[in-house]
Amino acid sequence: MSQIEEIKESVVRNDSPLAAEGSPIAPIERHQQEHVVVDADGTERREVITQDVGAERQFRFTKAMSVYWLAVMVVLGLIGLRVVLKMIAANPNSPFAAFVYGLSNLFVWPFNGLTATPAAGASVFEVSSIVAIIVYALLSLVVAKLVRILVSRGNTRSVSVYQRDATQ
Repeated sequence: MSQIEEIKESVVRNDSPLAAEGSPIAPIERHQQEHVVVDADGTERREVITQDVGAERQFRFTKAMSVYWLAVMVVLGLIGLRVVLKMIAANPNSPFAAFVYGLSNLFVWPFNGLTATPAAGASVFEVSSIVAIIVYALLSLVVAKLVRILVSRGNTRSVSVYQRDATQ
C-alpha cells in the first residue's frame, strides 16, 4: 500500500511576456496538484497533475454551440420540409403533413403575407417560407458570432500535462 505524505494544490498562471505587454493573449490558468507518495518498500515518487481550466471551458462552450446549431438546423430543416410538402401538394389532412405544417407555422407566421404565393394546381411555392429560411440562417450566424465575441477570452492554448517521477 502507498501512503500520501503531501498534497499541494495551487493555481498556476502562465504569465508569458506577450500577455504582460497587453497582448490579447490571456494567461493560461491551470490547477496543479502535487502528490508525494511513499510505497511500502520505501520508494518515494512525486506525481504532478495539471488541469487546464481554459480547455475545459472551451470544451463546454463547444458543446453548447453544437446544441445551438443542432436546434437551428432542426428549425431550418422543418421549414424546408414544409416548402417541399407544399410544392408536391401533400395532403394537409395527412398526420405527417399536418404535424410539419403545424410545427413549422410557429416559425413561418411572421413572414406570411410578405409576398405573393404562386400556385399551379394544388402545388404551392411558399416564397415566404424561403425568406424565413434565409432570415433565420443569417440571424443564427449573427447570434453565434455575437456569443463567440462575448464569451471569448482571447487566444488561449490548452495543454494537459501528467508528470510522474519515481525517485529512490
